[in-house]
Amino acid sequence: LAWCNMGTVHRQLLRYDEALEAYNRALTLAPNEPSVLFNIAATYARLKRKEPMLETLARAIANNGEYKDEALNDVSFREYWNDPQFKDLAEA
Repeated sequence: LAWCNMGTVHRQLLRYDEALEAYNRALTLAPNEPSVLFNIAATYARLKRKEPMLETLARAIANNGEYKDEALNDVSFREYWNDPQFKDLAEA
């Protein structure tokens, strides 16, 4: 939880590389934690790294389907809301 929180603080400060480091530390402790996976995907979205964003978001959704709605409402993903691959993932 602490590593995830640290990642979120770094992301809010626009320190995306540090956010990813913290989230990945959290992921080593809980490899399938959907909230960590979702936060990693949101960070990749902010970095405009589509492929890792889609891969990580798919893992988050596979572990907790509620993250479909989150992705459709989280402004981090705004740039992708009309993207066909994103829509297939989040609206399926």
